[in-house]
Formats: sequence, C-alpha cells, structure tokens
Amino acid sequence: MPLNEHQSLGSRIKPVLQHLSRDFGIAHYFYTHRVVEYHVWARAERGTLIKCQAHLQVASVTQTGE
Repeated sequence: MPLNEHQSLGSRIKPVLQHLSRDFGIAHYFYTHRVVEYHVWARAERGTLIKCQAHLQVASVTQTGE
C-alpha cells in the first residue's frame, strides 16, 4: 500500500480505534505489508488517538496526538 494512501487508511481506522478505546480504555492498531515493507502502528486511549507511526521502505511518518 503506497504511503500516499495512508491518509485514507487513517480516516477509516481512527474512528474504530477511538470507539474501542472508549469502551476498553486502550486500543492498538497494527498493519504490515512485508512485500513493500509498509508498517503502521497506532494507539488510542479513552477515545483519543495518542500516536500513529507509519513506515514505508523509503519514508517514515510519525503523528502524535490529535
């Protein structure tokens, strides 16, 4: 999955993480695609996205907070 599609992936995952973390306190999201070396990790606490990191073999993006 190309890095420029990360935003659309994030817009689909963020609401799910927020909902789950409201219900359970903490929620994590992990994704990896070994062929293109694309990895994503995100964490939400009590309904708020705390941190999201994405790494594509040629670039790396980190977002902290909302």
